[in-house]
Amino acid sequence: MRILHIVAGSGGFYCENCIRDQVLARKLKELGHDIVLMPLYLPFPEEKNLNVESTPVFYGAINLYLRENYPWYRKMPDWIQKLMNSPVLLKLVARNAGIMRATGLEEMTISMLQGENGGQAQSLERMIEWLKNEHKPEVIHLSNALLIGIAKRLREQFDCPIVCSLQDEDQWVDAMHEAGRKKIWEIISDMAKNVDAFISVSDFYGMKMKERLKLPDAKLHTCHIGIDTGRYKPASPEPGQPTIGYLSRLSESCGVGILINAFIILRQKDKFKNLRLKLAGGFTGDDAKFLEGLKLQLAQKGLSDHCDFVTGYDEESRLAFLRKLTLLSVPSVQPEAFGLFQIEAMASRVPVVQPDTGGFREVVNLSQGGVLYSPNTPEALATAIENLLDNPARLQKLGENGRKGTEKYFSAEKMAERILEIYRKLIV
Repeated sequence: MRILHIVAGSGGFYCENCIRDQVLARKLKELGHDIVLMPLYLPFPEEKNLNVESTPVFYGAINLYLRENYPWYRKMPDWIQKLMNSPVLLKLVARNAGIMRATGLEEMTISMLQGENGGQAQSLERMIEWLKNEHKPEVIHLSNALLIGIAKRLREQFDCPIVCSLQDEDQWVDAMHEAGRKKIWEIISDMAKNVDAFISVSDFYGMKMKERLKLPDAKLHTCHIGIDTGRYKPASPEPGQPTIGYLSRLSESCGVGILINAFIILRQKDKFKNLRLKLAGGFTGDDAKFLEGLKLQLAQKGLSDHCDFVTGYDEESRLAFLRKLTLLSVPSVQPEAFGLFQIEAMASRVPVVQPDTGGFREVVNLSQGGVLYSPNTPEALATAIENLLDNPARLQKLGENGRKGTEKYFSAEKMAERILEIYRKLIV
């Protein structure tokens, strides 16, 4: 089967959608399918073991910004626009604060959703011409609903099914100004008619988006994210030095502040004098000021040497990071669609401690590889972590459950099988 998977690309932090799409593409290729990854805005992070063909970047974050804010730029020569799409420049801009911030990008998002009628129509036509010559797909899979604006033209040109994954679009759109937010949801809902199947990463998020986008039952499917469980080895933290881990964007919205404050509470107890905290996942310029405040808070408590801010979040770095943990927690402020870091931790036999919200509840209840707590406050999180650290037998049991649960429910093989099942029903 010839599959085109269109993705946004990755910014300068841990990207669940990117990891999900890379694992799926790798597994589909292993199963003998002809799959091509097409990043629209930013290049994919380089992974040694991906081995999947990818295309040039046709939109490009820099070109996108310039075309939307300076209409005269759309008439610039092709060589200038191609230069702006160079991987070196795009990787530099990925860490720019504004490009990864929803607020202020309402009009640009609306323009993208308007597809052939928006400010990026020229890029869309270039992309279509390239595909006609290089890769005529039998299925086109959009990585998220914010890419839905290109579905109509792609369907017209290639007469093939259009599939769209659903994961955390609300985190981006709902952070926008009210007028833009309302219009964006209306456009996505209207454009849904150009998509043959929507695939949510959890039942929780599927029901949420069904209501918001007014999706018919026949179009909505669930496929939990899967990972290559064989790549994850059992964790072996330092004896006598319990270590709490965090793996996500180091931002206020992802709850890093809640976790650091829970850590400070725990360190005030004599029994946790050797407790450490390791934080990984990257950040953008918008997060820098908030992180400096947290580092100052740790310094004032004399805990700077007991908290590690770890760089690197590619696959090899994540695997090494997880092997050093006793447990993992990412106490996101808003309910997430899934929480990929949960299954990465559980595959390493690292239990998770998560807020009792959204997709976290679904993953933990299926796997039995962690504990849920409420409310999502530093105090409640500290209590949940303390109860787990005080019970080594339960900690070990949850680790074993998590590994088995990940293999049973959240493997790359299971994800690929489910996706192929949906593709085949659409092609017939």
